[in-house]
Amino acid sequence: MHDWARHRTAALYAMEPPDDLLLPDERPWFLRHAFEVVCGSLLFLLVFGFLHDRIFVPVGSGQRAVRWSRFFGGTVDKVYGEGMQVIAPWDEMSLYNVRVQEISTPIRVLTSGGLDIVFDISIRYRPRIERLVDLHERFGPDYARKLVVQEISSTLQRVVGDATYTTLTQPRTYTAALHDSVAYARTQLDTEAVEVEDVVIKQITLPAELSQAIHDKLRQQQMVELQQYRVEEAKREAERKAVEAEGIRKFQKIVSANLDERYLRLRGIEATLELAKSNNTKVVLIGRNADGLPILFDPAAAGGAKP
Repeated sequence: MHDWARHRTAALYAMEPPDDLLLPDERPWFLRHAFEVVCGSLLFLLVFGFLHDRIFVPVGSGQRAVRWSRFFGGTVDKVYGEGMQVIAPWDEMSLYNVRVQEISTPIRVLTSGGLDIVFDISIRYRPRIERLVDLHERFGPDYARKLVVQEISSTLQRVVGDATYTTLTQPRTYTAALHDSVAYARTQLDTEAVEVEDVVIKQITLPAELSQAIHDKLRQQQMVELQQYRVEEAKREAERKAVEAEGIRKFQKIVSANLDERYLRLRGIEATLELAKSNNTKVVLIGRNADGLPILFDPAAAGGAKP
């Protein structure tokens, strides 16, 4: 290299840079790492947009929630109330409706005699908030069918399944047994984490032969009751006539003891005067007959003959 080239290079390196020109390693941190910051922000927004519904869980009105932690012991022993709850995206939050709910379901029961009976029942229930964690661990969100319906179904199967054909054809005995079984099922559920307010059997579908047997038996009972009613009615009518006859007998006895010929003649005269005052055409024959009263003759009644 020539001497003049070496001197020029040394002069360039000896020159100080302007104040507004900074070397790359002297720039601010966010400028030196701008690419990493932009990529990280985009990645965070992407992950947040994908997992925000698992991080922010809204608990609505009339609801409670139970959280399951993946890395810290499973189900958390705490019932979360209404509002926005924030959890880790790898955890899970189960929501429960704590209001009074109703479920209608058919329950099929097979009797010991091989008869297939279907009960259409309606159940009103709600979970106990203070035992919601226990309910979640044992049955989960589908506790209504796993616990409530299953308990009532088992009770009906135990009561109706052991009933004989004779018992099934007696409506009163059969209905009383059903009510007892429902009451027993509610008592059993009182110890669970669910409160059952009411159980209603809306409809019972019986086999055709059993339904016909019950219908025939009811008709016979109604016929027997009708006959008994007729017998009782006849007895009451006989008693009424006996009382009436006794009253007539007493009346005749009292009247016959106080009547004489002069009183009867006076009553006859009064009756004759009343007839004479009427507008009907008549002829009065003055004279004496067997009772001493005048004779009234009506020409119209005698075929229009004139006196």
